[in-house]
Amino acid sequence: MNDGSAFEPEEAFRSLLKGRSPYGEAGSASLAPFSDSRLSLPERVGDGPFVEDCCAEEVSILLKDFEHRMLRPREEVEAMARIRGTVGCHVDPVLRHNQKVYAKLVKRSLACGLTSLTLQCRCEIGLFFVWKKNKKIRLILDCRRANQYFYDPPSVELLTGEGLGKIEIDDNCESYISQLSVSLGVADVSDCFHRLRLRGNLKHYFCWPALRADLLGVTEVEGRPVALSQMVWPANGSLPMAFIWSLYFAQHANFKRMKELRSLEDAFVLTDRGRPWVISKDVPSSAFYVYVDNLGVFNTRTPEVEKVLEEAQEGFNSCGLQLHEIEIFKTGGPMLGLEVDGQRLETRNTLQRFDKIRRGIEAFLRRKKVAGWVVEVLVGHATFYGLVRREVLSVFHTTYSFIQKEYFKPAVLWTSVREEFLAFVGLMVLVVAPWDMEWSPAVYATDASLTGYGVARAEWLTSEVAEVGRVSERRRWKLGAEKARSHALTAAGFMLGEDGNVLKGEDGCPLEVPQDVREDLGALRWTAEADFPEVPVPLLEGRRWETIMAKKWLFGDG
Repeated sequence: MNDGSAFEPEEAFRSLLKGRSPYGEAGSASLAPFSDSRLSLPERVGDGPFVEDCCAEEVSILLKDFEHRMLRPREEVEAMARIRGTVGCHVDPVLRHNQKVYAKLVKRSLACGLTSLTLQCRCEIGLFFVWKKNKKIRLILDCRRANQYFYDPPSVELLTGEGLGKIEIDDNCESYISQLSVSLGVADVSDCFHRLRLRGNLKHYFCWPALRADLLGVTEVEGRPVALSQMVWPANGSLPMAFIWSLYFAQHANFKRMKELRSLEDAFVLTDRGRPWVISKDVPSSAFYVYVDNLGVFNTRTPEVEKVLEEAQEGFNSCGLQLHEIEIFKTGGPMLGLEVDGQRLETRNTLQRFDKIRRGIEAFLRRKKVAGWVVEVLVGHATFYGLVRREVLSVFHTTYSFIQKEYFKPAVLWTSVREEFLAFVGLMVLVVAPWDMEWSPAVYATDASLTGYGVARAEWLTSEVAEVGRVSERRRWKLGAEKARSHALTAAGFMLGEDGNVLKGEDGCPLEVPQDVREDLGALRWTAEADFPEVPVPLLEGRRWETIMAKKWLFGDG
């Protein structure tokens, strides 16, 4: 029976799994066989800007001095290899076994500026292909081996449904809220990662498999003559998407370009961890976000959105980055996979996403057995859907235990897991965030110990509630950019030289670093925000609170 749904349950289920069989192995996504005629590569990226020239100084310095600020010490990399074993490196079978076909691909990458030849390879990576929606194939670089040489990058502030769901309309707009409308504008940075180029030795960590010079018809590489039988490497000259630092640099490069636009000088920056955008008469009526290569602009006047996008296109194009897929929605439209309604003044998921997830879960619940990795994929989709109203994600509890215990092989689905997914499906229709919701003056505080729990209640002014409630607790901590080794060693009292190495003692021997310091390399990268706003002390005074519940646990933790 057709009830008007765009998806049949099984179709939706397999779409959520991206074509993988629910009875197959975890991560066994379908790969695309290499076909030169189907390969989608940018026509020209050699004229793109260098990443370090596009970022703020505190970010670009990481690239300029990457050997000391981004690379792990050699002994640490070797220790990781002993513990984890050899890191995989997948190369498309056609390219691995047919050097002539591979040479044709390399020539094409050289012609468009994606790669350059080198004799200095510090790490060889893999390459394979996946299908695109238009039946073309996309080149994917397997950077797992390269990534082990680098520390994890600092965190970046992005925007998802969580941040878009926190947009508010201030009380001072109440008198004209019926006439209020918000226009949206979106654009993409074309071939963003391909166009952001690497300078210096960093690209030698992203070398494609080597091949003989005669297959490429070259007799000189990097100004040095090479024999026809000599092996040379195509080095990836731009940010590989699978490199763990690429998102960090691309985000900072595009954000800096947007922030420099004159029309956005006083605009509000939307992120998940930041304060919500409060539409008010007294503050700027414009806001923007940067989600790596996706850009978005909000304004209460459509001409202002058009002005920003025109300036953005000129600014990005002038530095070698190209904007495309520019769209303007006068009363709201799709943005980051969501529906931002500038007329009804609310954020919600698209009907298509609602239907696909609901139908997919329906097909999933018909199965008696399922592997944990399949449940993990569905929880991922449910999490993205629920970010608009994070409260609904509290229904998942035993689901995570099932995923961990039965990850690889199909097992009988627990009744509690079924109940949690059914609860989520029932709540999906409520995942809408109206921008004109009011803050409640009732504030609750909860706490627990090994023996019991308690709940207290207080009454605040709504302005006080709003001021505290608009601060994200996640903003308290930030992952720093300095390498963990420097933090840990200097905190332990060791001196570091300009090259980042431990200074030697009077006898000329390197100072011994305690094992406990080495084991805690990453912990001190997390730093507290110095200006994080705490809850005002007067609001926490005991006389303002009353205990409404305090009991002992009925059962022990055993």
